[in-house]
Amino acid sequence: MRFKYFTGTGADLERAINGWLEEFEPDVSQVVQTVTPDGALTVGFLFEESFRGQEKRFSLEHGMVRETPAIPPGSIPDKPITVPVEPGTPVSEPND
Repeated sequence: MRFKYFTGTGADLERAINGWLEEFEPDVSQVVQTVTPDGALTVGFLFEESFRGQEKRFSLEHGMVRETPAIPPGSIPDKPITVPVEPGTPVSEPND
């Protein structure tokens, strides 16, 4: 499931939502809307991505350069993490 929301007023908001629905053809499960204190409308969609939408998203993301690495180098442990074979069983550390 994915989430997408739009905020705005009037015809601009309607055009943005309709354009997204036409272009990506999502399988919408739930729609919620709320009015913000300044009078703008926020519309949120909970949806599953269609095959067409996924292909369009992949083509848009293709070739995008990531500014920062997905995992910061400082967060990678020096020693490998030992995972138990069966969940909940104690882990015996190998001798160094």
